[in-house]
Amino acid sequence: MKLLDYTVVAGYLALLLLIGWKFRTRSENPAEYFLAGRRMGWFPIGLSVMVTTFSAINYLALPGEVFGFGLYVLASFPVFFLAAWIVTKVWMPFFHGKKLVSLYEFLEERFDYRVRALASGLFLAWRFFWMATALYASAQIMSRLTGVSLPAVILAGGVVTTVYTAVGGMRAVMWTDVLQFFVLFGGIVLGLAFALRGDTDAFQIALEGGRLKPFLPFDPAYLSFDPRIRMTLWSGLIGVTVAFLARYGADQMVVQRYFTARDLRAAQRGLWLNAFVSVLSLSLLVLFGLAVYVHAVKSGALAGTRIMNGTALQQIAALIRSFPSGVTGVIAAALL
Repeated sequence: MKLLDYTVVAGYLALLLLIGWKFRTRSENPAEYFLAGRRMGWFPIGLSVMVTTFSAINYLALPGEVFGFGLYVLASFPVFFLAAWIVTKVWMPFFHGKKLVSLYEFLEERFDYRVRALASGLFLAWRFFWMATALYASAQIMSRLTGVSLPAVILAGGVVTTVYTAVGGMRAVMWTDVLQFFVLFGGIVLGLAFALRGDTDAFQIALEGGRLKPFLPFDPAYLSFDPRIRMTLWSGLIGVTVAFLARYGADQMVVQRYFTARDLRAAQRGLWLNAFVSVLSLSLLVLFGLAVYVHAVKSGALAGTRIMNGTALQQIAALIRSFPSGVTGVIAAALL
């Protein structure tokens, strides 16, 4: 990375802190701090839900999956819309009328405090490890790009996020999520544009390497019901449906966004917006994964389909480092 790239990343982090300061609140009303006063519209809700469930894990894992195995992962994409339909028709109308601050408040109302404490404790433990993994994943690629030590990158990301969250509350979190979406989406678009520029034979290389399977050539095993096969259409649809109903219907990180809505319609429209922008962003990441594969083949890192010069993560970092100054910085900010 060059000076311009570091400047872009530093400016991005400073802007996050500025948003947190702008939306700081001294109100003692829990609904103001934790739920942004219940006055948020569908646009920030939708983008915030998307960014909340999206991390460097997705940014790296999806291109890595395509790089290593092809397009089998596309089986999961229709589930975004299936889950949105179910949650907006069943979950949202049920919880909206209760005016809850926390999803676990309902468990105390329905059962008792012990159930609430157990469920919220499990959530905190689960998210603790999830956030550790997300920070580690982003720090891994950032450390490779910048040369900064892994602990330093993790500390910087954790401190900046903690500060703007603690100072600005939920309103700051959601508006920084909106900023993060545009940086994230812009990073993907820029990366894809520069990765594929001048590659008129990219499609042919991906086809010859088997990275367009299971569609080109068609893989009959994709429609198999054999549970021993790594990924099929059915395992993708069923597994992701269960995961997404949990994510969009029962995850406090997501449901809290619904609770900030000014009305039920805003929450419902927000989740549909999330479905569309998630599928669009992930589709671009699929193309980016193909671009990483093509770049690896052309650079001599692959022989056939076997990795010769390192992992998919190393190939992603190598491709990002090949971009012009400034573009690498935007993608690094997106990874953060």
